[in-house]
Amino acid sequence: MANNKFRLAVLECDVPFPGVVELRGSYGDMFRDLLAEGMRGLPGADAQTELVVTKWDVPVVGICFGHQIIARTLGGRVEVSPGGWENSVTRIDLNATGQQFFGVPSIHMHQTHRDAVTVLPPGVDSIGGSARCGVHGMYRPGRILSFQGHPEFDEETMTLILKGRYSIGVFSEDMYRDGMSRVAWPHCGKMLATKVCGFLLDAKRAAS
Repeated sequence: MANNKFRLAVLECDVPFPGVVELRGSYGDMFRDLLAEGMRGLPGADAQTELVVTKWDVPVVGICFGHQIIARTLGGRVEVSPGGWENSVTRIDLNATGQQFFGVPSIHMHQTHRDAVTVLPPGVDSIGGSARCGVHGMYRPGRILSFQGHPEFDEETMTLILKGRYSIGVFSEDMYRDGMSRVAWPHCGKMLATKVCGFLLDAKRAAS
């Protein structure tokens, strides 16, 4: 039987809205649950830091701000996106790298970001983009996998975030209504979790 175990360190860079904490816990809790679900999608699997990208010979997965940190650390550029805020379930059109990795032409993922990677660092490939964000993820085989979006979010979580940011004036009414119009769309969170687990396990096996 394959050794489908790995150790995962989660660097939490933010705290969810109080309602989200009550519903889903911390970001670490969300990823524990998401990756446990993702492991079930692997053949033969059961359910059972300061970020140093340039020095540690370990695979790194970055989500949202983590995706941006990886890009900046490796020499890319992160800035306020010319497309502005991107929220709720969004279609990401995959390029050749993304299609080869995921096996589909596009994926849907929850988003909530205004900053974005605008210049890729050397040595990594983009996986694809959307109308508002050109770099929705980065990939280097066995080393780096990142997403601008949030595979760990679901409809309830995103609804609380949209309502919370609208209530304090971060989102306009138009932005809020636009996000709510897509919050219940199907998304690829579980499939992405399986891909993340497979990426980490493949990297572990290659190193052993």
